[in-house]
Amino acid sequence: IIIRTRPLKNGNQSIYLEMHHEGKRSSECLHLYLVPEETEEDRKQNELTMLAAQHIRADRYQEAIRKGFSHDLLDREDSDMKLVDYIMKEKERHDKMGMPPCGKFSHLVFWVNKIAPAIQLKDVNRIFAEKLRDALVNTVSEKKGRPLKKATIEGLFWQFGNIMQRATDEGRANYRQIHLPSLRGLGEPADVREALTFDELQKLINTPCSHQKTRTAFLFSCATGIRYSDMKNIRWKNIVMHDDRIQLEMLQSKTKKYVYVPLNKLALSLIPERNDSPADALVFTLPPDTNYLNEVMSRWVKAAGIDKHISYYSGRHTFATLQYELGACLSVTQSNLGHCDMESTMGYTHILEGKKLQVTDKINEMFAERLKKRIVWEKPRK
Repeated sequence: IIIRTRPLKNGNQSIYLEMHHEGKRSSECLHLYLVPEETEEDRKQNELTMLAAQHIRADRYQEAIRKGFSHDLLDREDSDMKLVDYIMKEKERHDKMGMPPCGKFSHLVFWVNKIAPAIQLKDVNRIFAEKLRDALVNTVSEKKGRPLKKATIEGLFWQFGNIMQRATDEGRANYRQIHLPSLRGLGEPADVREALTFDELQKLINTPCSHQKTRTAFLFSCATGIRYSDMKNIRWKNIVMHDDRIQLEMLQSKTKKYVYVPLNKLALSLIPERNDSPADALVFTLPPDTNYLNEVMSRWVKAAGIDKHISYYSGRHTFATLQYELGACLSVTQSNLGHCDMESTMGYTHILEGKKLQVTDKINEMFAERLKKRIVWEKPRK
């Protein structure tokens, strides 16, 4: 049972199922259509449409199993495709969709070549997945001399599961994400996320930076919590007036969720003059990647006399820190950071350690007299 598309005269593509059984072929029109991807909304619509088609295919497949049809999906020629070739095919599809660069595809190819370079899609099963998991968990990084981080292992494993899910939905394999072995308790914990305090941020603002675009990018991230992948895509139409306040409204490239961030004075001071720029024009011109940004920032932070390992992403952590210091609750911070769930926001709560100590000291002051009296009263009698 294969998902197929055929072009229509109006430019859309009609989706249908092609079913093979005992040498016979039939088809079923799903009355679902893909539209030309001219905007971000078109791309989102097509993703939802394909998801609906995959669900229908899964239902038809289960019906076939209940009727006793033989499992002939893995007898197709294209199921002989190597796993590494399919991963690279998925990378090409990812790039064509205009999504942010992702190194997980090349990393997966490296690990598959290390474990079983000739393995075909139809041969991928739980045994192979466990070998991949064990290889990731037991590897020591040549650069840092320590095991891979838990987040790195989870990210690669999730990408592997996602690729196999798509291959299974296309009828090329028979291994789904739900079959992945557990990663519970495996991998090294993540490093403590560094962030700047208000005084350190002020010190950095007052220190000259050798690259103005780096300065603008990092300070804007500190002021808004915007990721690099989103900042380089900010257009003038994303900066709007709402209730007499200027705010940033845009679809995040990572989470595909809209974020609404009121712009404070620091953020507004970093936005260049618009002049006659059209609504679709980019607001910022940034370096092509964060590697150059981090190199410049390392020198900038050192010149400011700040003894912390600060990268570009630390700007997002700094924004979260300032939110907490100003009394924002977790739900507000979650909204401003654009997190899909509270668990992601909870990853920033280590910066609250100082506040917990302050609260403890205040409680001690409030109950000092009462505690003193209680201690006197509880002295053992002679």
